[in-house]
Amino acid sequence: RLSQCLDASVATSAPDLAGVTRNFNAWSANSKFYLIDTTKRSFNPAFDPINDPHGAISIFDARLVTQDKLQTIYLIESASVSDWLSDGVSALFNFSQTYDYFLERHNRNSLDGEGGNIKAAVRVAGMENAFWNGQAKIMVFGNAEPYANAIDVVGHELAHGVTQFSADLIYELQSGALNESFSDIFGEMVEARVEGRNDWKLGSKLREILRDMKDPGSIQIGGLNRPYPAKMSEYVDLPNSNERDHGGVHLNSSIINHCFYLLAEGLPGALGLG
Repeated sequence: RLSQCLDASVATSAPDLAGVTRNFNAWSANSKFYLIDTTKRSFNPAFDPINDPHGAISIFDARLVTQDKLQTIYLIESASVSDWLSDGVSALFNFSQTYDYFLERHNRNSLDGEGGNIKAAVRVAGMENAFWNGQAKIMVFGNAEPYANAIDVVGHELAHGVTQFSADLIYELQSGALNESFSDIFGEMVEARVEGRNDWKLGSKLREILRDMKDPGSIQIGGLNRPYPAKMSEYVDLPNSNERDHGGVHLNSSIINHCFYLLAEGLPGALGLG
């Protein structure tokens, strides 16, 4: 007997959240197609990318369940190779681009440097956020805004995975601010690679810009009635608690962000993006 049911990676395209047609790779098996990219160097073909992935990029759907009730996520599948959930298309395309950035520019094979899986869950209902879950090692996207379509935000969150597997900076006070800053920096560098140029504004495709690396003080910190700091003399000294941003990890990240901007572009004889 010779089975004619082939399991294989297939090249396809579909619109993302902005309506832009993106080229990407999906997985074909059992007369269905799955939002799994197995074309990266990380992928080990000795394992089933659906049930036991090793080095695959896989996109799941929360199916519009709120975060407090989120217990199960579902691998995105389709009966047609060209009919895909736009949230999933954006996530898979931008995950693929972020993987390529770290491999091409830093010779890092996936987030852990050892070809590990990269996973996302899209469409968490009503959630105005996107975040890296370090325990589950997955990126989660809310549906309140098109987070999966913001390449700098995707790069930012996946860079948290890189930090977790490398420096593992403690997420509080100054080490936490470094953690957030490195994610901002990598997010902008992924954006520069994909779009040919970055804008130094994290979340520029969202409703509000989150941080401005070129001019941190142009954005006000909500609730504190003061601008984001650009240098250590402007450091925001907050108690180390969850309610106070773990001692200002997001707020003080703008200090190192601005340093990077100055080194890369803002000073005479700047080094460039590299």
